[in-house]
Amino acid sequence: MSMKTLVVYLMSGPETPELAAAAVAGGADVVELGFPFSDPLADGPVIRRAAERALGQGMRTRACLDCVARSRELLPETPLVPMTYAALLEAYGWDRFARDAQSAGATSLIETGGSTSSRSPEPQAHAPMPPPHWPGSLGGLARSQTSRSMRASVSPHPSRRRLQQS
Repeated sequence: MSMKTLVVYLMSGPETPELAAAAVAGGADVVELGFPFSDPLADGPVIRRAAERALGQGMRTRACLDCVARSRELLPETPLVPMTYAALLEAYGWDRFARDAQSAGATSLIETGGSTSSRSPEPQAHAPMPPPHWPGSLGGLARSQTSRSMRASVSPHPSRRRLQQS
């Protein structure tokens, strides 16, 4: 018997926490929260338009992390998975993002775009369901590239970061 999971994607915006709560009330098991990007390689026209709208509303990385935190307040038990681009993480800082996402209540991360030296428009999800030590910690930062993916696990002590090839 296989268990089915309903994953709902919402672009981060001012109204997103309430929309996420409504999605969970309607049966969603996991909520992906998109971080808008001005040059989306992997997104279709609907998500591109949603990103343009979110950017027009001032949704930048910090505002999106605040959206995750507000969603976490409304949904203390639901996995919240930011979905973003490597370029945003590189600009914000991978370690800083890991700390801030963990503080906001993110469960894990979906990242696309690879590194700036190896752009891949194909997203990969890592640990989209809660890790064993859930609730309240970032299960890992997922970094995707075409030929390999790398997960950085964030321990309770930020200085003890380890990389694992998967």
